[in-house]
Amino acid sequence: MKFPRVAKPLMFGAALMALAYPAFAESDQVAIVKHFYEAFNKHDTSLFDKALAKDWVDEPMNLGQGPGLEGFKPVAAGFDKIFGDMQIVPQDFIEQGDKVVVRSLFTGKQIGDFAGIPATGKPISIMTIDIHQIKDGKVVKTWHLENWMAAMAQLGAFGK
Repeated sequence: MKFPRVAKPLMFGAALMALAYPAFAESDQVAIVKHFYEAFNKHDTSLFDKALAKDWVDEPMNLGQGPGLEGFKPVAAGFDKIFGDMQIVPQDFIEQGDKVVVRSLFTGKQIGDFAGIPATGKPISIMTIDIHQIKDGKVVKTWHLENWMAAMAQLGAFGK
């Protein structure tokens, strides 16, 4: 196969870039954190056991949420009743020390009451940011922020 004269330098440059910037292997901490999102996306709260320590701390806790891993499972299952086809798709993982920061896209269709808004059947798509702290192979603390104001706007909570 013959390449145009311009293609050879480009191919050589791409090969050099691949050597200079090799693909990074996924860290153990990122792999642990991925189990957290897998539990939501497979709608299986037992999968949280792979990621979260029994005494996991959630900041801020959701209304009605009990402490630890077992206190969170009913809340997570409740999201399925509000957003039945819910998915939380990680977009970025940033790791530093014992923490993994995740920017995700939360999507779903409102099939149950949410924040005083009766089921609309409307889809939502919001950004979430989580900071997970890892110790001894488990997430021991998570700080999270979801753009629920955008969700409420998408559901028509603020009028037209």
